Amino acid sequence: MPKLHLATFSSDATPPLGHPLCGGWIEPVRGYDDPLNLVGVVLMGMGAPIVLAALDWCGLRNEAFRVWRKNLADAAHTVPENVEIHCVHPHNAPFADLEAQKLLASIPGAPANTDLKFFDRAVKQSAEALQAALKNTMSFTHIGTGQAKVDQVACNRRVLGPDGK
Repeated sequence: MPKLHLATFSSDATPPLGHPLCGGWIEPVRGYDDPLNLVGVVLMGMGAPIVLAALDWCGLRNEAFRVWRKNLADAAHTVPENVEIHCVHPHNAPFADLEAQKLLASIPGAPANTDLKFFDRAVKQSAEALQAALKNTMSFTHIGTGQAKVDQVACNRRVLGPDGK
């Protein structure tokens, strides 16, 4: 069995003052108490590396997700299909949609949803952090998993059952 090893990485993903939050649906950044980050792990030793990351943003849509995923894949020497970025969905964070921003930019006076220069910088910084982390990997021997029944949890999404209710 090949030796299993991993690398952990983190990068700043805090938007600048005035950046739209939640895709422009709420007030832009006027300050912050805690920075927003992308944190991740690269799992190696069983074929192509696997990258798992969590981003303190509301969402990555369409091309924004593909671009970020490809940059992390390139940094980890793997394929984009082996990279997953999960947004933790705080509403006072960016909601990036590059195509939507390009459409908005073509309309005089339209509000922005993503600062493209900031987005590019955040992606680049995370790829650089991942690449630097590969120099300091650590061994591991086991992966634990678990499951539990979720009970009495409310949500604001409507999930229809087989009966249509």
